[in-house]
Amino acid sequence: MFALSINFKTADLSLREAFSFDEKKSAELFKMLKSNQTESCVYLSTCNRCEIYGCGNAYKALSVFCKCANADEGIVKNHILIFTDKGAVNHLFRVCCGFESMVCGEDEILGQVKKAFDFSQKNSATNYEINEIFKCAITCAKKVKTNTLISKSSVSVATIVASVCHKFSTENKAVLLIGAGGEIGGKVMKNLLSYDDFTVLVTSRNIKKADLKPNLKYIDYGQRYDYIDEADIVISATKSPHFTVLYDNLKSYIKSEKNRLFIDLAVPRDIDDEVKKINGLSLMQIDDFDKIAENNSKIKIQEMKFADDIIAEYEDELFKTLEFHRLVPAVNSINDIKIRNFIYDFRDCANAKELESFAAVIEKMKNI
Repeated sequence: MFALSINFKTADLSLREAFSFDEKKSAELFKMLKSNQTESCVYLSTCNRCEIYGCGNAYKALSVFCKCANADEGIVKNHILIFTDKGAVNHLFRVCCGFESMVCGEDEILGQVKKAFDFSQKNSATNYEINEIFKCAITCAKKVKTNTLISKSSVSVATIVASVCHKFSTENKAVLLIGAGGEIGGKVMKNLLSYDDFTVLVTSRNIKKADLKPNLKYIDYGQRYDYIDEADIVISATKSPHFTVLYDNLKSYIKSEKNRLFIDLAVPRDIDDEVKKINGLSLMQIDDFDKIAENNSKIKIQEMKFADDIIAEYEDELFKTLEFHRLVPAVNSINDIKIRNFIYDFRDCANAKELESFAAVIEKMKNI
């Protein structure tokens, strides 16, 4: 397996958003990869990373990835990470556990990996090897979250956003949340409502009337500018390919002078950069949470040693499973039942390295 990773550590937002594909373009990517010697693949796209996990030629896959994104391959090579074989597997495990996230140990990534994996399966883009690797990585991540303080003290981008909003002003604040029906927007809304100093206006039609509370109100998306002047904070977290807030539109709706905080959690971006021209307005984007996340991750990093032991255990079992799967035809061709039973017993007792070393012997025994 190989992994191609364009993430917040190596690439800025403008490059990452070029590789952020919707479902239609993702399906197109699968077809292009399949016709260029990538046997199976999973495409993962989040605010902080765009990645391909596949079986085949990593460098041909890189060319396809760049072509699909209309990006210059020469430039991308300076910002992409390429992992192969066991290195690719380990990278996936670390991603699933949240170790490679902006917020160490955050919860959202595991659900995003599951969703990406399910989408690839539904599009017939995976094979036995990819299926086993992803299933094992997801199971491992669940154990890490259950058995270490990384999950018990988890901090996500959504909780950080709510905390930043809470500290923005000491008074009761009006928040306009665009995209509350999405995965990130929904979690931001939930975290905002855990405080008692917000009135939250949401544009999502997915909010049921029964869920509306005195401090949670629904407004029509088309009327969002009508409420912006009264809002102290505007948060946008949609999957729209278009801007949700444009400077040219916004400036005619701002009537009062006060400090305002705009937060753009979308990739591609939702909010026009030029809104910063408005007096008193501050704009934060997803990358701005990097330093905040770093401070909140120190405790989690201390727990990573325990988590690394869990990962090593699951990786060893995975490599055993994959190695033996490749050997099954050779084992089944051995006529002596006692030898075959011995091989199965050896598999159960050995670790991955021992089984790999024994594989060459089994190949020689297949004609016995």
